[in-house]
Amino acid sequence: MPSPEPLPRALRGRAFTLADAAAYPVTEKRLRASDLQSPSRDIRAPAGELPLAEHARAVLALTPDGWVSHASAGQLHGFWLPTRLASDSTLHISRGNTCEPARRRRVRGHAARVTEEEITTVGGLRIATRARAWFELLPALTLAEAVIIGDQLIRRPRRNLDAHLEPWCAREDLGHILELNEWRAGVVLGREAHALVRQGSDSPPETRLRLAIIEAGLPEPQTQLRLDPDDPHSPEADLGYRRERIALQYEGAHHRDGAQLSSDIRRDEAWVGGGWRVLRADAGDQRTDFVRVTTLLRRLLAARAA
Repeated sequence: MPSPEPLPRALRGRAFTLADAAAYPVTEKRLRASDLQSPSRDIRAPAGELPLAEHARAVLALTPDGWVSHASAGQLHGFWLPTRLASDSTLHISRGNTCEPARRRRVRGHAARVTEEEITTVGGLRIATRARAWFELLPALTLAEAVIIGDQLIRRPRRNLDAHLEPWCAREDLGHILELNEWRAGVVLGREAHALVRQGSDSPPETRLRLAIIEAGLPEPQTQLRLDPDDPHSPEADLGYRRERIALQYEGAHHRDGAQLSSDIRRDEAWVGGGWRVLRADAGDQRTDFVRVTTLLRRLLAARAA
């Protein structure tokens, strides 16, 4: 079977609407060729996996008063998401609450009453702000998941880890979005999560460890504690208690790398040399809700207080 003739350059390698195609000499037969798919009516895209942003761009061209929302906004904004939401391939599109929700195959439409400050533009796409997307996701999240995303939004980026230079949100931004939506689904969980959101967590397991310590009835530890608070190059602990001289480290998979392992050994030697006790946790501890760590920590806090 002969290959389909090439599309006009402006339509190649992306999703496009039939209105886009009408501006070029493209026949209906060509638009039905096997190298194209139709995600929903009046849209064509290259066969195969359809990038979320490309799908959104085409749908919004046909729904100009809409915006990307919910799990789709979280995915495009780069949120950590639980697997059930990170793997959600449905495109979520919201419109004002006086409009009919978008009804398309592979699209879930929502009607929402929002203010203009809750919508932004990223890469030419209208999309819920990060704070708004966090709020929209609350009904689908557990408390821990809501805190994890909140921690991610307000964390200070690190030059060697992040592409952005400033926190994505201020903690106050999350509080403000709750005030704007105080009678809507998710606000109760949002308030509970907001009270637990802290700056300084670099990963979901670090947040889960902190929440496990609080859930165990122990004092809340400080995040990103430096051995010497006046030295920006001093060794850092994920969590810790300065008065009791206890440091906690969560060792993710990358800590098994040879260079990182050597760095971790030198880091912990510095803490121990300064008279601190270091508790280390890993994925095995996370799977058991950090019971081993909180048990050891309870004993150590009691001993240091004696």
